[in-house]
Amino acid sequence: MRVPLVIQEKGIFLNVSIRCKSLRLFGIVQFLIDTGSPHTFLSKTDVQRLNISQSAFSFDSDFSMAGSKYRLLVNPNALNINMKEESGKLVTLVKRECTIALPTTPTEAYSIPSIIGRDFLIENELALYFAPKKGIAFLEK
Repeated sequence: MRVPLVIQEKGIFLNVSIRCKSLRLFGIVQFLIDTGSPHTFLSKTDVQRLNISQSAFSFDSDFSMAGSKYRLLVNPNALNINMKEESGKLVTLVKRECTIALPTTPTEAYSIPSIIGRDFLIENELALYFAPKKGIAFLEK
């Protein structure tokens, strides 16, 4: 399985649809692939856009990223992440829980995007291939 990624000036991105039936959650999300992040999460912007209720989540931990502090909130229900292989075939991979990251203070600080971190790559046994000179990036299983 090989899933093409989108290379942009700000990073390498994966465009997906996500679903969590128990949270009545379905939508399109663009995730930044960040191998420096131990966590995969939905950003505040996507949480608001997808109308996700924070009351269904519990505190996990606080962390810092891009000069701002965030609170990681977790819901134990699995999140299905749907993406297309190079061939166009739809593939569904699973994140064991649904996780969101919210800023701890209301500031005008840089808004981080939704992130695919190491946890998702490890759970799903994915490798990241990136050849910037060739303009090629993909996830492979």
